[in-house]
Amino acid sequence: MSQETSAPKAPKPQSPKWYVLYTASRAEKAVERRLALMGAEVFLPLYIEKRKWSDRIKTVEVPLYRSYIFIHCTRAQLSKYAATEGVACPVYYCGDPAVVKDREIEEIRKFLLLLDSSRIISEGDMVQILGGPFERRTGRVTRIDNRFVYLTLESIGNLTVCAELRIEKDFVAGTSSPE
Repeated sequence: MSQETSAPKAPKPQSPKWYVLYTASRAEKAVERRLALMGAEVFLPLYIEKRKWSDRIKTVEVPLYRSYIFIHCTRAQLSKYAATEGVACPVYYCGDPAVVKDREIEEIRKFLLLLDSSRIISEGDMVQILGGPFERRTGRVTRIDNRFVYLTLESIGNLTVCAELRIEKDFVAGTSSPE
């Protein structure tokens, strides 16, 4: 009986997957830059938010998930990227690095597009009044609650007015069609 020697099997090449890295507080953008410089494919979901200070309103990009960033790599590469400055550790689930499915990443991307297109009026926006006693006047939105929009009308000595917010559902969704 001849003894056959078989060559050792080559390790099966790993396909890249989306993993989650936990970052230091407020370090998401810096970690994204560092990982991108290393050649990694990274995804940091950001949305735009208006922040109000006592003297101004500023538009800023804010992470959708604070202290988390997604990275597309093989499991072998994950430890190298996890050692990047600003990364605390990979996120684990049941003892293994957490994997996010490609379709879930795409859903997050779609959600961000929907979120950006759904913002109609925000604090600090200049708007024109389309009807009522202040028709055709412009004002700055100072506050929004569930039912009302508060405007400052600079053309009338910084008069603050309250208007009921009425937006047609079809108009918001972009589904209205001319008849």
